[in-house]
Amino acid sequence: MIFNYACFIVFGLIVNQTDGTTPLFNETITLTQTRPSWGEVMSDSVGVSINYDLKNLYITLDAYQDTSTIVGFNSTRDNGLEQDLCGFIIDPLGTSQEGYMFLFGAGGNFMDARILRSTGGSEEYSWDSDLSYTTQRTDYGYRVEAEVPFSNFRRSSADEHRWVINITRQKQSTGESGLYKITETRGADLLFKYGIELTLSGIGGREPVYVTPYGIWGGEIDDGVESEKGDAGFDARIPVGASSVVNLAFNPDFSQLEGDPLEFDFNTQYALYYSEYRPFFVEERGVFLSHREIFYSRRIYNPFLAARYTYKTDVNQFGFILASDEEDTAIGNPDAYAGLMRYKKTFGVNYLGAMILGRQNRETEDINYVLMTDGDLNFFNEMISGNYTLAISGTEGDEEDTTGYYYDIETSYKRSNFKLRIYNFGITRHYENKLGYLTEKDYQSLYVYFDYRLNFNRPVLKRIIFGLYPGASGTLDDFWGDLAGNFDSLEYSMAEYLAVELFSSFVGYAWIHQDKTEYNGDYFYLHGVEMGINNDITPNIHIYAGGYSGYGIDYNWSRLCRKYSFWGGVYGNIFEKISYNTYFQAQQFYGDTTGFALKSSEIKNADWQWTSYKPTVELTFTPDNRYSLTVTYQKLWADFAPYYWAPENYDLDDDKFFALLTFKPSTGDAVYLGVRFPEKLVFFKFTHRFEF
Repeated sequence: MIFNYACFIVFGLIVNQTDGTTPLFNETITLTQTRPSWGEVMSDSVGVSINYDLKNLYITLDAYQDTSTIVGFNSTRDNGLEQDLCGFIIDPLGTSQEGYMFLFGAGGNFMDARILRSTGGSEEYSWDSDLSYTTQRTDYGYRVEAEVPFSNFRRSSADEHRWVINITRQKQSTGESGLYKITETRGADLLFKYGIELTLSGIGGREPVYVTPYGIWGGEIDDGVESEKGDAGFDARIPVGASSVVNLAFNPDFSQLEGDPLEFDFNTQYALYYSEYRPFFVEERGVFLSHREIFYSRRIYNPFLAARYTYKTDVNQFGFILASDEEDTAIGNPDAYAGLMRYKKTFGVNYLGAMILGRQNRETEDINYVLMTDGDLNFFNEMISGNYTLAISGTEGDEEDTTGYYYDIETSYKRSNFKLRIYNFGITRHYENKLGYLTEKDYQSLYVYFDYRLNFNRPVLKRIIFGLYPGASGTLDDFWGDLAGNFDSLEYSMAEYLAVELFSSFVGYAWIHQDKTEYNGDYFYLHGVEMGINNDITPNIHIYAGGYSGYGIDYNWSRLCRKYSFWGGVYGNIFEKISYNTYFQAQQFYGDTTGFALKSSEIKNADWQWTSYKPTVELTFTPDNRYSLTVTYQKLWADFAPYYWAPENYDLDDDKFFALLTFKPSTGDAVYLGVRFPEKLVFFKFTHRFEF
């Protein structure tokens, strides 16, 4: 059983295991700044040594730096970005579709994430690897030694594999961040696209089978014995060769009490959205993703039995999911069968794909299905790019059958500091893919995004970014005719964006927008301005603040209202073992109950108003990166007169707050103990991973 990472540090068991391995790379390299002075060389170099054997990749990084300037502290896994970091990003398929990032803090903590091209290069820290490492201070800086099992990555069964490994680094004392082989014409939005190109031969070996059972109990601290609940189940991961993995789950722990953030909203047009943290869905998640999220995995809410298969090489990707979803009356989740099948054909940085997904209510026998095709195409070294998503949906029910259509096309032109993007999609305001269907209604939108970056790289002024975003929306019947005409029945908007980066870490920004909207023959010009700052005062103190003032639309009543909103916060670390994060937001709304006829000039005579505020304070004590204790205080939004939206099982009023204590030894083997007030709920959970 792999205890993951820190236990090797605590007991000092890890040793140099590169004897008898095959050397791949051994050089001292310089990185190119991505912040604050784009394109300039970083002030200190990194020594890189890469070796491998049949089962593992061994990487040693020597981060050269004046030891008196090193900023490092303990933190929980996937936290602690506000310190000196050095790490690497691996593209095991060499296609620039998917990368895996490993970052090591100078204080000994560790972060790992998956980066998917289909999600725009965002970092998914919900992905967890098996890895052993040590971090130690030296007389020339600090050193990282990492052992990365090949079982973390899917690959083809070929004898030779082309890998790309980039090196990344962050220095707090100078505010520098950098990558290897990044230039003015090479963007850093996909961190794994450029780097050290390697050829590995004969890697593999038998991969372990993991079975992870869990147990969980929860209930009220006093009186409410009737709420007491316990549960148990397991997840299993079974590799099938180098390219395939089978995942099985029996009554899996999909509650993820330790994973989901507390989310509330009001006056929203859509359901709340939660990111995916559940291990059953996280592994090889990129096989099922598209540029527009047609498959929302959290829609499979409470499965009793589930099976999953993924196959991935540098050319073909295939996968399917089958699940028997159980009823949960608290959120209106019915008994249902759910499943999907996905295929992608990759051509280097390009791909074409198709997917079918469906859901059948076991009680009513209503059936919903979605057929989708998508693709990502790039030309002239990705100077011109385009992606598309086309989908059709059918719902067969007792009352009526419906059909829906959806398309989404995006094209872009990139050249050095200039970017132009045209985005056209047909989508109704009532479209809701998170419920697994497309409506029969249609709505058209066309937007153009332009921005230009001026890199000055001066001691004070670093960069200025200017953006211009015009757009138009309307019903399908009138859209294209009006777009070429006088815009009379369209909603259109024009936004300008200006960001100024000063010194090494200070960022000031201003966002200005104007919209034209029609209601009952009256035209309203909505406008607003947002301004803010984002600044590292010291390596352990980071502040941010912003404010917005403008006219907005109350979509519940289709009327204008005046909105003021202000926010700010500070986060950092104390004594290298305690991290803190404070946040505060206040809002004030003015509106008029006359509804449709309201004009901007009449808001000063509004007959209703309300104010809300939301403070959050979080403290985390981390003696080492295996253990942590977190205390969170969060005041919920105030009573939203005259209306608000929230999940039925939450009673929001101005006296409510949220607190959570957690104790988390590690990832594969973990114990969670939590208490939440004022509901007076307590929960206990344990997991243990067996390896075969």
